[in-house]
Amino acid sequence: MIFDKTMLFESEKERNLYYKFFAGFFLNELVDGYQSRTQALRLLLNRRLLESGSTFKLENFDGTLLASFDYHSYLLENSSDKGELADILIEDLANRSVIAIEAKFLTDWNFDKDITANAERIKILRDKFQINVIQALLLTRRKHTAVMQAANHPDSNYHRLLGYSRESKQPFIVLEWEELIGLVDKSKYAAVADYFTDLVGRNREDFRR
Repeated sequence: MIFDKTMLFESEKERNLYYKFFAGFFLNELVDGYQSRTQALRLLLNRRLLESGSTFKLENFDGTLLASFDYHSYLLENSSDKGELADILIEDLANRSVIAIEAKFLTDWNFDKDITANAERIKILRDKFQINVIQALLLTRRKHTAVMQAANHPDSNYHRLLGYSRESKQPFIVLEWEELIGLVDKSKYAAVADYFTDLVGRNREDFRR
């Protein structure tokens, strides 16, 4: 059993969360409702793109999404650094587009490391295959809220993100774990939704045994 809130030995790592969510459930074509979930994801991405000021839009697709995890840029270009391009790399065949997601859970994100460094690696992907790339930062709601609440701070990441979104050569959006979990069909998968809601609501101390 994968999605059980009472599991004693649960990892706090981002990888544990996004493997279980995307590979174990959301983008798993063997789990009933795959087409509905992927269409719901497309609509969410388009809302965030519109809010970011991007003119790019994902048109209707056949629901065929390919996913890879912990993707590194040296797989595209030997001369690249050894850094990670995306935690979750989703390829949308119908739109010739890729969604490159940097996922955070309990660990803090860093603008230079997680945004601008990833963008340099994403450029290799974009230029080599001449495809559209959406760069995304995936946070818990509390971490995203903390960014917005610090908007008036002189070194605010909120304004850095806004500036980056306007100047970036590829669309950039911020997603929240809670809104992805909200796309789960609770009439069929209430236990799954409850599991992930519980997990993203935890802090580090909740994992200590």
